Amino acid sequence: MPSPAESRAAAYLAKLPPAVAGNGGHRATFAAACRLVEFSLSFEQAAPLLAAWNETHCQPQWTAAELNHKLADAFKRTSAKPEFLAARNRVAIASATAQKPSVRTAGTQSNRATTQMRAANFPESELETLAPRFQPGTSHEIDALAKMRGLSRAGIALASARGLLRFGRYHGTPAWSILDASHRNGCARRMDGTTWRHTDAKSLIFRGSFAQWPIGISEAQSFAVILLCEGAPDLIAAFHFIAAQGREADCAPVAMLSAAYNIPPPTLTMFAGKRVRIFAHDDATGYRAAARWQAALEPHAAMVDAFAFAGIRTRAGQAAKDLNGFAQCEATDENEKLLANLLP
Repeated sequence: MPSPAESRAAAYLAKLPPAVAGNGGHRATFAAACRLVEFSLSFEQAAPLLAAWNETHCQPQWTAAELNHKLADAFKRTSAKPEFLAARNRVAIASATAQKPSVRTAGTQSNRATTQMRAANFPESELETLAPRFQPGTSHEIDALAKMRGLSRAGIALASARGLLRFGRYHGTPAWSILDASHRNGCARRMDGTTWRHTDAKSLIFRGSFAQWPIGISEAQSFAVILLCEGAPDLIAAFHFIAAQGREADCAPVAMLSAAYNIPPPTLTMFAGKRVRIFAHDDATGYRAAARWQAALEPHAAMVDAFAFAGIRTRAGQAAKDLNGFAQCEATDENEKLLANLLP
């Protein structure tokens, strides 16, 4: 069921003029993407709304890749508007007077990060209510997720043992989640691998999350090496490779939930002295994110570099665009060389 903010944003977009090629179509589409950011939606919430608007308002329609690019740019260039945030908080207060509502913003301007960190200490009801319901995996759940994602059971079990991977029910459906131990941030995916009902999204960020928070950064403090990933699938894939290479003692995966987010400045010192490797998704948005993250981390970390998956193919012949895709690759001589240097 859409959140009040999503419903208001969809209603607002429905009233916008059409985006017609040759008549300001790019500007109109980018403006629509910016409105979604101003409504304080996450990338995962905004993307299906923009896709639906594309079907009804754009002539011709943009491709999914083009829409994602415009939305990523919108997150870089605009931020949540106070009037929309105020409306959202009024709804939260009316529906949950016993909870102190928070403001979850999805913008990436650094001068707003401290405010967001404070807001994240007072999460909305969903995050606090759902977190205890997601538990470490049973043997059956670990086996099922390993099979579905094409990852080793040992890797999935390690992710569960570290506390970042949890299992439960979300919207009445069996789901797996990655969840920060402090309950600052988290997202859920269906165990059957399909999209959530009424959306085109496979991943839903819990309401009340500080969506820019790097999931796992608190848990990584006692480890020398950080594997910085994009999204939940790559986080658990990192555990797959850690287990396969016997690096449990020194490696800790950390996940940014979207390439649209910047690492919040207050968390940068938590990477201090660490050896950081960024696993960039093999697309323009992923490479831009990796470049931003590397530039932000270099003054703090002991060493930062990035691993790219360009040109790598899975067993099925598809492009291995990310860390989870690389786990599906054949053990060719070339891939074995890449694998040997995968973890720093």
